[in-house]
Amino acid sequence: VLTSIWVTEGDLFRHQLQEIHAMKNDIDAEDISNSAFSSMLRQRFIENSKYSKVNFVHMQARDAVYRRYLKDGTVIQNYHLELARHFQKCYVSGKDDSNRDPIIWHQILRRLPIHLLNCGDPQEIQSLLCNLDFCADKCKAQLLGDLIFNFKLYLFSPLFFPLFLGTYSTSKWFF
Repeated sequence: VLTSIWVTEGDLFRHQLQEIHAMKNDIDAEDISNSAFSSMLRQRFIENSKYSKVNFVHMQARDAVYRRYLKDGTVIQNYHLELARHFQKCYVSGKDDSNRDPIIWHQILRRLPIHLLNCGDPQEIQSLLCNLDFCADKCKAQLLGDLIFNFKLYLFSPLFFPLFLGTYSTSKWFF
């Protein structure tokens, strides 16, 4: 639970945390407020909704989780991959749902590219960003600025440069 909160920077809804950790048979995330971690965590309720996000009370708690569980970069990538798979599943199931909650849909559209970028698989993020349906969904959700930011992150990430160099290294125009 703590590592998922760290990796998402506190941008997971409580029910999403429960879904992710129920699949892993991890510690019971059902009642975070009554757990041993309650002194480290806080719930932030989203205005005019029934949803709350879970985050660390203080950055010292966040840093302690990093030092204890996430020192290795591959561990962080694995958590991003796990979250990316979760959001991909949510995206596919919510795509054709006319009754989907707009708050959750925005969350899915925002988090999916971030986790794909951070899990280190250039083909996955490239496939998503070049998917016209995904781009249209982001635009319909009024997330055009976020989509442009996703492209910018990808183009300036270490994931893009090997693809770029592999494609254009033999060109006489490459400098």
